[in-house]
Amino acid sequence: MTIHNWLFKITLLNIWVAECTFLDYKKIKENISKLKNEIDQVNLRLNVSSLQPNVKAGIDQEIENTERIIQNRSWGENENESDYKEKLRKLHDCKKAFNERIFQLTAEKVELECQLGIQEANLQRL
Repeated sequence: MTIHNWLFKITLLNIWVAECTFLDYKKIKENISKLKNEIDQVNLRLNVSSLQPNVKAGIDQEIENTERIIQNRSWGENENESDYKEKLRKLHDCKKAFNERIFQLTAEKVELECQLGIQEANLQRL
């Protein structure tokens, strides 16, 4: 009988809890390691995105300035209101994309953390 065929039985108060092969145990440990690495990568991307407050603040300031120009009707000679409304639309799209990216990364992190919790629970049951 090789170690790969060996069945580990863990008992708790003489109650049979789990039965697995060494490969099952190894696979769960590898999954945990992989998930932790993926979470670290998502955290890095999230931190990079979140640490750009000047980008978000710049977009917000530009939106405010553009709205003020439209409200005061103070555009230049070679420009018109529709140019500024288009610019404002693009700025709002940019802000929305920025916020969606943060949301997407946060959701991805939560999903990975849930998977990690499941794998750690599986490991504890072995």
